Amino acid sequence: MAEKDYYEQLKNESYKSMLNSEVQASIARDQAMKYTQQSLQNAGYGTQGMAESSNLGLQNQYQQALMNAQNNYTNQMVDIGNQQQQAQIQASNNEFQNLSAFM
Repeated sequence: MAEKDYYEQLKNESYKSMLNSEVQASIARDQAMKYTQQSLQNAGYGTQGMAESSNLGLQNQYQQALMNAQNNYTNQMVDIGNQQQQAQIQASNNEFQNLSAFM
C-alpha cells in the first residue's frame, strides 16, 4: 500500500508542477501583453499591424509554453508508470523466488 501511495504522490507532484508552469506562463503572457501594448501605444504604433504582430507572437509563445508543460507532464507520467511497473515485476519476482525457496 505504501508503494502505491508513493507513486500517487509522484503523480500529484508532477501534476502540480504542470499547473505551476501553466500559471507562470499565463502570468508572463499577461505582463508581456500589458507592457508591450503600453510601449507600442507610447511610440505611436498601437493601432498599426505591429501591435497585432506583437500580440500574435506573445500568444504563440504562451501556447508553446503550455504545450511544453503538457509534454513534460505526459513524459513524467510515462516514466512514473514504467517505474511502477518495474517495481511490480520486481515484487512478483521476489515473491516467486521466496515461494520457490520454501518448496
